[in-house]
Amino acid sequence: MSEIVKGRKRVSIVSFYAPPAVGSAHTFVANLVGLLATTADVTLIGSEPASTPTLRLGSADVEYRSVPFVTLEERLKNRIRRDRKSSSTPGVTKAIEAPASMGMFARAKAAIWYSIIPDRQVMWARAATLELVRQRKNPPDHIIGVFRPSSSLIAAMLGAKLMRVPWTAILMDPWSEMESSFELRPSPLKRIDALIDQFVLSRATNVVAVTKEYQTRLRGRGLKNVLWCPTIPEVSALLAANPIPPERPEVTNLLYCGSLYGDLRDYRALVDGLVEANRNEKRFHLTVAGQALEPLLAYAHERDIADCVTSLGTIPWTEATGRMKGPVINVILLWNGPERFMIPSKLFECLVAGRPILAVGPYDDPVVGHLPTDLSVCAHTSSEIAIGLEHLAPLCRNDASPRTDFFETCQSEFNRLPQRLGLQT
Repeated sequence: MSEIVKGRKRVSIVSFYAPPAVGSAHTFVANLVGLLATTADVTLIGSEPASTPTLRLGSADVEYRSVPFVTLEERLKNRIRRDRKSSSTPGVTKAIEAPASMGMFARAKAAIWYSIIPDRQVMWARAATLELVRQRKNPPDHIIGVFRPSSSLIAAMLGAKLMRVPWTAILMDPWSEMESSFELRPSPLKRIDALIDQFVLSRATNVVAVTKEYQTRLRGRGLKNVLWCPTIPEVSALLAANPIPPERPEVTNLLYCGSLYGDLRDYRALVDGLVEANRNEKRFHLTVAGQALEPLLAYAHERDIADCVTSLGTIPWTEATGRMKGPVINVILLWNGPERFMIPSKLFECLVAGRPILAVGPYDDPVVGHLPTDLSVCAHTSSEIAIGLEHLAPLCRNDASPRTDFFETCQSEFNRLPQRLGLQT
């Protein structure tokens, strides 16, 4: 660990999703920690295992404390099977939805476990709070909790109260505001979640929102000192990524990287548009990469166009950015619910890739205003998507034209965060 500099602030960050694992959440936390470590001494508390007590993030070494996550189910099993050594497998979490191949009993168990038993990683919140409290003899100057899940915020709130220091809630995604959730939780439990969420955020010294729209929404809930700080990837890594050619170079290729979040992103319109565009001749091919994309693949099979869709499964972020820089039409599936105030995690990658963009979803989505008008189409119906593909197809053959204006605005705001939280001396 780097030597502690006299006079620098000390910051403890609590994030269930933390490096060294790779993903959009882990990447944001890594960038956040790397930024704060330039002006403060940082201790990061996460659930991922690490081989060393320090992590190299950005240009600094930060102290890392791994707190394994064991579900309530695992704890109950260990209580019953006393002859078995207590499990400490990190990263174990309840499935959001049961795979289609599971039997009826297994699916029922998964639904009941996720919707009725409200542990919501509470067991990890308790362990993370205890890890924070171990610092009470030399408490940090500031504590930061990174949501999602809510357990990170709960741990940060409790640790800050016990050590009497200010704390900040950073909301990577506005899950707590969603009226239509992909989680199988009954309405009474969702209302309890909302009450807990409001209670926790109202006690934060600062609340950081990911978009201007979400900032306005949170202020409307009566929360004070709500800041805006977008969750952005590292632009140098985006610019340095090597283009990867598409799977089917003989046709025009579409690429979607991400998840569907249940039915909150309109994958059916995308598939229907592909059917319409290929009605006379199969000129367009869709490649998808990410988690939980089975509904899209099943719908493509239902529409008898499965041979025009390729799934890569889950791929590394570096590979995804390389593929997005190839001669493709990058697809963004806009949020299809009533809470349209979040930025898809791949917007910045699409902009920096400089390739044509097809945005599928509501025209009034805030994301649409950030798309380059000469290089993008927003479409909502299958016929509009087909017409949009005809317009964008010739642009794939042009040289890439990276767009960084919006990125630079967000980067500037992101870089101001330590100052706005009072962490610069």
